Amino acid sequence: MKCIKVFLNISKKLISRRYFLLLIAGIPISSSWAITVDLTRGGESISILQSSMYPETIVFNKNNGRYLLGSFREGKIYELNDEGLYRVLVDDERLSSILGITIDYERNRIYVTNADFGASLKSHKNGPKKLAAVGIYELNSGNAIDYIDLGDLLPNNSHLTNGIALDTDGNVYVSDSFSAAIYKIDFKGKANVFLKNKEFEGEGINLNGIVYHNGGFLLVINKRNGQLYKIPLDKPEEFIKIKSSVKLVGGDGLLLADDNSLLIVANITSGIKSNSIYSVTTEDNWNSMVVANRRKLDDIYPTTLVIKEGKIFVLQSSLNKLITSSKLDKEKLRSDVIITQVGITSP
Repeated sequence: MKCIKVFLNISKKLISRRYFLLLIAGIPISSSWAITVDLTRGGESISILQSSMYPETIVFNKNNGRYLLGSFREGKIYELNDEGLYRVLVDDERLSSILGITIDYERNRIYVTNADFGASLKSHKNGPKKLAAVGIYELNSGNAIDYIDLGDLLPNNSHLTNGIALDTDGNVYVSDSFSAAIYKIDFKGKANVFLKNKEFEGEGINLNGIVYHNGGFLLVINKRNGQLYKIPLDKPEEFIKIKSSVKLVGGDGLLLADDNSLLIVANITSGIKSNSIYSVTTEDNWNSMVVANRRKLDDIYPTTLVIKEGKIFVLQSSLNKLITSSKLDKEKLRSDVIITQVGITSP
């Protein structure tokens, strides 16, 4: 019993609940929770031809076995099953373009990032690149809970609220690709600038995909130069550039397979066409990393990844064509959504 009390006093920042359970059971952590990523496997796919969905992000709702898709064009959240049947779950007039979604199962919430990149059917009143917000909705019903305006935190900046991550305490972190900043919103809805630094500045889209790690830090990628950062939650200003011999230029969506394995989808930026899925790993708690595997994709524009029951899927919806087309051509385009299996994970 004395040993158990010692374990219970260990900080959550240093060890997660699942690790604690393994320790008291006498099971080695490294061997039990090591996930193998295989990017050579495929087979399943879902295709949707719809007039204006253009999803940028996808997550899997384990409660009902369905996917959630965020529409870049319509500002809606769709719910999708394996047969390709879908329905609108969230339709909020305040939402312009949805770029990120995360699920808080404990509080029955969906958090979505809201921006306006000039390609939405519901443009913001102040024009493109001025909207920065997060919408909060009930997971099971889609009903609105709260709406957090982040624009006032950096009122003189351009904005593209992009990736979003949830920590174990119910706080969310949002990357802003144009403001060189990350915002934090606590579970009560209080928002602040968590980190802003010149390191994240540059032409085009910079800070993008973001995930929370059980070790008490964030992993965030800079799309423009492919740099991955490790940002401690307790001292964000002491962030580091994760050492690597490879820069993952075009890095967009991030997804942790386990604590030491990260999946990254990279598309196109500054004329560089990566169009790949990368599996990267670490042996020193994300101070450095190596590319364990890479799967090159066709000439598409993949944006985000999702894992469902050990199967890895990537989302594409020709979003680049929508963004670069003229206003007239945008109205003629149709959203061709493809969710394709690109690999598997196994213990």
